[in-house]
Amino acid sequence: MTRINSEGVQALAAIMRAQVQALARPVTTATPALGAGIVPGESKPNKRTKSEDLAARLARRVRAIDPADPNAGEKAMHVFLESVLLAEFGDHLINDPAFHQIVDAVHQQMRGNAELTAMMGTAAKALLGK
Repeated sequence: MTRINSEGVQALAAIMRAQVQALARPVTTATPALGAGIVPGESKPNKRTKSEDLAARLARRVRAIDPADPNAGEKAMHVFLESVLLAEFGDHLINDPAFHQIVDAVHQQMRGNAELTAMMGTAAKALLGK
Protein backbone atom coordinates (compact mmCIF):
# COMPACT_ATOMS: atom_id res chain seq x y z
CA MET A 1 0.00 0.00 0.00
CA THR A 2 1.24 3.46 -0.81
CA ARG A 3 1.85 5.57 2.27
CA ILE A 4 1.33 9.27 2.62
CA ASN A 5 4.56 11.03 3.50
CA SER A 6 4.72 13.61 6.29
CA GLU A 7 4.22 16.46 3.80
CA GLY A 8 1.07 14.74 2.50
CA VAL A 9 -0.27 14.25 6.02
CA GLN A 10 0.39 17.93 6.79
CA ALA A 11 -1.36 18.98 3.57
CA LEU A 12 -4.37 16.77 4.38
CA ALA A 13 -4.47 18.11 7.93
CA ALA A 14 -4.42 21.68 6.55
CA ILE A 15 -7.34 20.90 4.22
CA MET A 16 -9.30 19.35 7.09
CA ARG A 17 -8.56 22.31 9.39
CA ALA A 18 -9.74 24.73 6.71
CA GLN A 19 -12.95 22.78 6.20
CA VAL A 20 -13.64 22.60 9.94
CA GLN A 21 -13.03 26.35 10.25
CA ALA A 22 -15.35 26.97 7.30
CA LEU A 23 -18.06 24.91 9.01
CA ALA A 24 -17.72 27.08 12.11
CA ARG A 25 -18.18 30.37 10.21
CA PRO A 26 -21.57 32.07 10.31
CA VAL A 27 -23.93 31.46 7.41
CA THR A 28 -23.66 34.06 4.67
CA THR A 29 -26.31 35.00 2.18
CA ALA A 30 -25.92 36.75 -1.11
CA THR A 31 -28.31 38.35 -3.52
CA PRO A 32 -28.17 36.17 -6.62
CA ALA A 33 -29.82 36.78 -9.96
CA LEU A 34 -33.60 37.02 -9.84
CA GLY A 35 -35.10 33.70 -8.78
CA ALA A 36 -31.78 31.91 -8.40
CA GLY A 37 -31.19 30.03 -5.18
CA ILE A 38 -34.69 30.50 -3.80
CA VAL A 39 -35.44 27.82 -1.27
CA PRO A 40 -39.12 26.73 -1.26
CA GLY A 41 -40.92 28.28 1.69
CA GLU A 42 -38.49 31.22 1.94
CA SER A 43 -39.26 34.66 0.64
CA LYS A 44 -35.63 35.72 0.16
CA PRO A 45 -33.07 34.21 -2.18
CA ASN A 46 -30.48 32.12 -0.38
CA LYS A 47 -27.12 31.19 -1.85
CA ARG A 48 -25.52 28.22 -0.17
CA THR A 49 -21.78 28.26 0.17
CA LYS A 50 -19.47 25.29 -0.30
CA SER A 51 -19.03 25.02 3.47
CA GLU A 52 -22.80 25.05 3.99
CA ASP A 53 -23.18 22.23 1.49
CA LEU A 54 -20.43 20.29 3.27
CA ALA A 55 -22.03 20.94 6.66
CA ALA A 56 -25.47 19.85 5.47
CA ARG A 57 -24.12 16.69 3.83
CA LEU A 58 -22.00 15.85 6.84
CA ALA A 59 -24.83 16.43 9.32
CA ARG A 60 -27.23 14.30 7.29
CA ARG A 61 -24.76 11.42 7.01
CA VAL A 62 -23.69 11.54 10.66
CA ARG A 63 -27.33 11.54 11.81
CA ALA A 64 -27.74 8.24 9.94
CA ILE A 65 -25.13 6.58 12.19
CA ASP A 66 -26.67 4.58 15.04
CA PRO A 67 -25.36 6.21 18.25
CA ALA A 68 -25.50 2.79 19.96
CA ASP A 69 -23.08 1.37 17.40
CA PRO A 70 -19.76 0.69 19.16
CA ASN A 71 -17.99 1.88 15.97
CA ALA A 72 -20.04 5.09 15.68
CA GLY A 73 -16.97 7.29 16.26
CA GLU A 74 -14.94 5.54 13.56
CA LYS A 75 -17.88 5.75 11.16
CA ALA A 76 -18.38 9.45 11.89
CA MET A 77 -14.71 10.18 11.21
CA HIS A 78 -14.81 8.14 8.01
CA VAL A 79 -17.86 10.15 6.86
CA PHE A 80 -16.09 13.38 7.80
CA LEU A 81 -12.92 12.44 5.93
CA GLU A 82 -14.86 11.34 2.86
CA SER A 83 -16.99 14.50 2.90
CA VAL A 84 -13.98 16.80 3.24
CA LEU A 85 -12.14 15.07 0.41
CA LEU A 86 -15.22 15.21 -1.84
CA ALA A 87 -15.67 18.91 -1.06
CA GLU A 88 -12.01 19.53 -1.86
CA PHE A 89 -11.63 17.39 -4.98
CA GLY A 90 -15.17 17.18 -6.39
CA ASP A 91 -18.39 15.23 -5.95
CA HIS A 92 -17.73 13.41 -9.23
CA LEU A 93 -15.50 11.03 -7.26
CA ILE A 94 -18.34 9.66 -5.13
CA ASN A 95 -18.99 6.73 -7.48
CA ASP A 96 -15.33 5.96 -8.14
CA PRO A 97 -14.28 2.78 -6.29
CA ALA A 98 -10.67 3.98 -6.30
CA PHE A 99 -11.72 7.10 -4.36
CA HIS A 100 -13.23 4.96 -1.62
CA GLN A 101 -10.08 2.84 -1.48
CA ILE A 102 -8.07 6.02 -1.02
CA VAL A 103 -10.40 7.24 1.74
CA ASP A 104 -10.04 3.87 3.50
CA ALA A 105 -6.24 3.95 3.13
CA VAL A 106 -5.97 7.54 4.40
CA HIS A 107 -8.24 6.79 7.35
CA GLN A 108 -6.17 3.71 8.21
CA GLN A 109 -2.93 5.71 8.05
CA MET A 110 -4.40 8.43 10.22
CA ARG A 111 -5.34 5.82 12.83
CA GLY A 112 -1.69 4.75 12.85
CA ASN A 113 -0.62 8.15 14.19
CA ALA A 114 -1.25 8.55 17.94
CA GLU A 115 -1.69 12.33 17.76
CA LEU A 116 -4.16 12.11 14.87
CA THR A 117 -6.01 9.24 16.56
CA ALA A 118 -6.57 11.41 19.64
CA MET A 119 -7.73 14.33 17.49
CA MET A 120 -10.06 12.04 15.53
CA GLY A 121 -11.57 10.75 18.79
CA THR A 122 -12.30 14.28 19.94
CA ALA A 123 -13.71 15.22 16.54
CA ALA A 124 -15.88 12.09 16.41
CA LYS A 125 -17.41 12.93 19.79
CA ALA A 126 -18.19 16.44 18.55
CA LEU A 127 -19.69 15.11 15.33
CA LEU A 128 -21.88 12.69 17.26
CA GLY A 129 -22.93 15.37 19.76
CA LYS A 130 -21.31 13.67 22.74
